[in-house]
Amino acid sequence: MPETPNHDEVPSTTVQQSSVLPIADMMDILRFISRAEPIDALLQKVTSTVSDSFGISRMTICVLDEKTGTFTPRAIRGYPPDKVLAIRKHAYTIERKRSELKDEFRVGHNSYYVRAEDKTFAFDDDLDYILDPAGITKPRESPRHWHDLDCIYLLMTDRLGNWIGWIEIDEPKDGMVPPAETVDRIQLLADLTSIAIEHRKLYE
Repeated sequence: MPETPNHDEVPSTTVQQSSVLPIADMMDILRFISRAEPIDALLQKVTSTVSDSFGISRMTICVLDEKTGTFTPRAIRGYPPDKVLAIRKHAYTIERKRSELKDEFRVGHNSYYVRAEDKTFAFDDDLDYILDPAGITKPRESPRHWHDLDCIYLLMTDRLGNWIGWIEIDEPKDGMVPPAETVDRIQLLADLTSIAIEHRKLYE
């Protein structure tokens, strides 16, 4: 079994993509906040920004559905159509996600890195995020290499600290675990997205 990254900090590595959020993208997000634009349009903007600016090929964004009290996927990027249809049917309770995002996996204030070595498939819907079933048993190449079962979660919370959703990173383009700086910058986007979602709800 190869050595795996420490949970205390997502390991640094060289990435081809810029880890600096372009000013134009930041301004677009701020416009969504100030104008109370539709949430789905905001989430699509966030997925494209994260993908283009931070080199993420597959990701999802789940948001709280206040009518059902569950979190549902509202934006999905990098998956084939059949997987997108399957993922959109998911609904997660906060109890389930809290049980999965343990403190030992925390790598930032509201970010968690769940490694393949720590993952348990207690629910069948987890398999909908797997593109290559052979990757489930494939060993990690090195501590800095991404595994098909790895996930990074970046929570979105309201002003009282309640969960209203999360950004889930499922695969980096370069196949390496993103450095801590990149995770922190994506978390900034998650925080801005939280503000935009709250603003939209107040507007409605």
